[in-house]
Amino acid sequence: MKMKFALLLATALVAVPGYLMAQEKGGVINVATIGEPPTLDPMVSTADLVGIVTQHIFETLYTFDKNWKVTPLLAESLPEISADGKTYTIKLRTGIKFHDGSEMSSKDVVASLERWEKLASRGKQVAGFIDKISAVDPSTVTIALKQPYAPLTSLLAFNNSAAIIIPANDQQEPMTKFIGTGPYMLKDRKADQYIQLVRFDGYKSRSGESDGYGGARHQYLDEIRFVPVPDANTRLEAAISGQYDYVDSLPVESFDRLKASSASQPLVLKPFGYPVFVFNTAAARPRTSPSARRSVRR
Repeated sequence: MKMKFALLLATALVAVPGYLMAQEKGGVINVATIGEPPTLDPMVSTADLVGIVTQHIFETLYTFDKNWKVTPLLAESLPEISADGKTYTIKLRTGIKFHDGSEMSSKDVVASLERWEKLASRGKQVAGFIDKISAVDPSTVTIALKQPYAPLTSLLAFNNSAAIIIPANDQQEPMTKFIGTGPYMLKDRKADQYIQLVRFDGYKSRSGESDGYGGARHQYLDEIRFVPVPDANTRLEAAISGQYDYVDSLPVESFDRLKASSASQPLVLKPFGYPVFVFNTAAARPRTSPSARRSVRR
């Protein structure tokens, strides 16, 4: 039998597959989401629903660990930053395969970051600071900045408006091929019915322990199906009955009903925090004062 439990996430109640599923390889889970994602291209959307699905398909150079610090994902390590803060040298992991069987190289990374600059809200934010993105060799990329820009690695780590790495020859807009390096790949999509992801056998995980979104990533499941269920009451009844393995975004007032259900066990999660903090330096002091900003940073 599969145990199921629930997570209280800010103002949402989520039912997810339990610890047994996390220990045994194989099986299929059905995930009830709040609706149909508007796109499966996480570069062009900041919607949580898009990120929930696509983070299984696509990966970024960096991500966040359990303490919300930037950690490498497709990059081999954190970037080497020049003394003047204007040049980032990024070494890439080698032997990483895309879902089409091709191997990731610096050429793919440069093309993807240039697409991100043009299409993503976070990429557009960064674009004004970037002078040039270059491939030094097949496993090394440099980002030359016009001036130091501290948020760069954090912005490269988000899974929405995301700097995903996709093949250099598949950079269409809008995206027509959903080819990433993630642990699962898109098999089928039926609008308003389901999105079907299956295990990518060519996936190369990082070594070591899992650490938030970083570290080792495990492919316990054979298949994940995301099913749009727009009505919150319908999702609630499905969670109570155990119809789905994971039910997303339920109203908090339904917590007690879910707790009484034998199909779900509620748990409480704390808010994740703020990976990026931006000062409004156009406002009056003290926010325009460098010393005041430094004190907040400490």
